[in-house]
Amino acid sequence: MKAIRIIEPGEIRLCEEEIPEPRKDEVLCRVICVGICGTDHGIYNGEFSDMITFPLRPGHEWSGVVERVGSDVTFYKPGDRVVGESGVSCGVCTECTKWNKFHCENTLSVGTVNSWDGAMCEYVLYPARDLIKLPDNIGFEQAALIEPAANAIMAIHDAPVYPGDTITVMGTGSIGIAAVALARIYGAHKIISVGRSDYKLELCKKMGATHTINTRRENVREAIAEITSGAGAHVSVELSGDHNLLDDCIYSTKPGGVLALLAFYTEFHATNFNDVLFRKLTIKTAGGGWGYFDKVIRLMVSGQLDLLPIITSRVSLEDAVSEIVNLKKDNSEKIKVMICMN
Repeated sequence: MKAIRIIEPGEIRLCEEEIPEPRKDEVLCRVICVGICGTDHGIYNGEFSDMITFPLRPGHEWSGVVERVGSDVTFYKPGDRVVGESGVSCGVCTECTKWNKFHCENTLSVGTVNSWDGAMCEYVLYPARDLIKLPDNIGFEQAALIEPAANAIMAIHDAPVYPGDTITVMGTGSIGIAAVALARIYGAHKIISVGRSDYKLELCKKMGATHTINTRRENVREAIAEITSGAGAHVSVELSGDHNLLDDCIYSTKPGGVLALLAFYTEFHATNFNDVLFRKLTIKTAGGGWGYFDKVIRLMVSGQLDLLPIITSRVSLEDAVSEIVNLKKDNSEKIKVMICMN
């Protein structure tokens, strides 16, 4: 089968690999759609080298069809439409045996840190316990967007965002736009989207943002103060990975509010965490969306959440290598690049 491998920072290849055989508790899936994530590009260019074991097969946002099942697998059968969780559990540790796999002591992240081989390939192997059957009215492209939406809903649900709240979302990538859409669903009154691309900010408006701030032209703190009449946001979600916007988040969150962090920071300068202390902010973190897929699926099934507008281009597996390499080039109108298998 064809598969993409990141051999080491700066080296990525389309390879030929053997189709794996499922062990007794595993399922072999034919991959249909895979989203390219900024993390995939970051792994390629060496941003996360201290956390990554190479070589690595990326692809943690995917959907597909069951091809074969192991001898002990009874819940899935060939032809079932599925999506895979972003983490793989061991099934044998104390937490797993208590049916608490989302706190597995030996978690492997799919296609990223402590990696279980990802889905940028024609066939991916998964433990049956970490697959989810797809409802009939969720298509494969929508299903491949469940993972970024699960990251977003971790922040929105766990903050939590209440009806009438003001929420600021720093960052206009796929997770940021999903956070905007989810904040609308959760009843936020003012939803402030912060970014530097007019194209992406305009899409944020269509997805539910009531206000947008372009960092290239506006002072973020002043703009948020004006929008909130000086009160600040109840919840601030930081997705940009920019330490300056993290400072803006802290400054612009109202006393007693929540700061939700979902970004990686490749450089980190002194941040005034005294403001966190004196403003009595609660910091919550989210990553991977593991354990939150079901919440996203319910919203998609009901028709409340449609993320297809964030897909800005579709490519083949063969063309995906160059897309990963060049993901950050001329990306003002690039949000989610979706790999669609032939």
